Amino acid sequence: MHYLIALLGGLAYGVYLDATKHKIGRVPGDDLADNHSAGGWAGRALLIAPAIAYLRKRPRLLERAAEHPVEAPHARRNKVLILAGLMTAVFLASAGGGGNIDAVRNGILNINQATTLGEAMENYSHFRGVVWEEGATANGMHFVNAVGDLDLDRLEDGEALRKKGVTGVKALFQFMILRDGESFEYQAYEMHVQRGDGEVQKIKAGGFIPDPYAAIPEPDEALRRIYDDEPLIR
Repeated sequence: MHYLIALLGGLAYGVYLDATKHKIGRVPGDDLADNHSAGGWAGRALLIAPAIAYLRKRPRLLERAAEHPVEAPHARRNKVLILAGLMTAVFLASAGGGGNIDAVRNGILNINQATTLGEAMENYSHFRGVVWEEGATANGMHFVNAVGDLDLDRLEDGEALRKKGVTGVKALFQFMILRDGESFEYQAYEMHVQRGDGEVQKIKAGGFIPDPYAAIPEPDEALRRIYDDEPLIR
């Protein structure tokens, strides 16, 4: 989706730059069908077909602009606003997740067929928040990570962890995208323990936080606790 937004926004921005540069704009009293302001041409370019029409009519528009040049009001400001809006739209579309993230968030697992994975993760009361990430391995396998930031105040051992210098604990659940590009499977689970000195310990499922001692559940047990809204560390 963000690629489409970038394409359409780029077309509109390019049309606006060209129109303002060559003083193509709405000529008062001219009732021709293609008598539009620079901003009007840019807005229409979002539909692609009008952008193609602009390119086809450009020689004639340039001739008219030579006879009746039109200075677009606030052109410099509008260029900045259009570019900023385009960048914001692309960022929000990217942040909202791509196809792989959407497939995993909206997925239904056998562990609970009444709740999507996204609903289970994002409504888990022991997380302060969840971040969804996607990437690929060296051999081209795509994956999605759900990284939950554990709320130490809700952990039974939270105070003991803080006294030992732990400033944060994140739970990472990884899901591999299968070759059909739509389905996925639960691949791995681990915890990242951050301490005040900046050190981050990555602890695999089935291990434990050594100081103070806190057991890390196995992958299937960790996912069950998410759906049952039970503490991941206890």
